[in-house]
Amino acid sequence: MRIVLAGWMRILSSAFLDRFPGRVIHLHPALPGMFPGRDAIRRAFEAYRRGEIPHSGCMVHEVTPEVDAGPVLAQAVVPIFPDDTLERFEARMHEAEHRILLEGIQRALERIRSRGF
Repeated sequence: MRIVLAGWMRILSSAFLDRFPGRVIHLHPALPGMFPGRDAIRRAFEAYRRGEIPHSGCMVHEVTPEVDAGPVLAQAVVPIFPDDTLERFEARMHEAEHRILLEGIQRALERIRSRGF
C-alpha cells in the first residue's frame, strides 16, 4: 500500500507511519525547511512582502514524524511578483503543485521498489 497526501491537514502518528515505512508521501506548498505546517502559502507571501525571501515553492516529500521535514522527492520554485495578490500567488503555487505531484509519486515508487517494499 502507498499513501499520497495532498491537502492533508493532520499530523500522522508514529504508529501509523511505522505501519507504512517509506510509503507515505505528502504535497506541501513550501520549499524544504521553510514554512512547515498550516498556512504555508500565506506565510510565504507575507515573508516576501517583508523582504525576507525572494521566492517560495512547493515539494513532495516522504512523511516522517517531523512536520513537513521528510526526504524530498520533487520540488519547484514558485516566483512571487511585486504586484502579486495572495490569490494570484496561491493559484501559481497550486499549478506548480499539480506539476510536481506525479514526479514525486514516480520517485516514491522507484524508492519503494529499490527498498523491496
